[in-house]
Amino acid sequence: MATTRAIILSEIMRGKSFELTADLYTIGRTEANDICIPDGTLSSNHCKLIREGDVYKAIDQGSTNGTRINGEVITECYLKGADILQVGGIEILFDADSEAEHSCNATQTKISLGDDFAFSPTDMTNINPIATAGNSQGSNKKGFTVFIAILGIVATVLVYLVIDKFVLSK
Repeated sequence: MATTRAIILSEIMRGKSFELTADLYTIGRTEANDICIPDGTLSSNHCKLIREGDVYKAIDQGSTNGTRINGEVITECYLKGADILQVGGIEILFDADSEAEHSCNATQTKISLGDDFAFSPTDMTNINPIATAGNSQGSNKKGFTVFIAILGIVATVLVYLVIDKFVLSK
């Protein structure tokens, strides 16, 4: 088997190559990681790569800005040769002869598509653009308050324009 490598494509470390020979690699912003990328878009412990046989699996570690493979948000997924692994804002080329099939277990909306594929509409709270994960009720109230505040500002500007046009111009 040819050497498996992770090659940084993004400007901060463009061209830096990491030979992958161990069973586990951690990727993150701090020097405690096997692959340290000092970029603010990465979490301290962003994701890990685990070798299973001849293939590697990328597993997000609850990162703030997410982990993607070829643009798809993942929680865990097998990598195959020429995949683009994105951690935060950093793109990494996965260079391998691996013919692994992708087995991503999450879509961009993070709805699990695992073996027990069953969900109800209440599981889809993350579709609400105002809500944040784990706190949809409080976020809805905050989002509604922000909406009302913006609506009030727009109404105030419109009233001012009407008064300026018809009352103050005489």
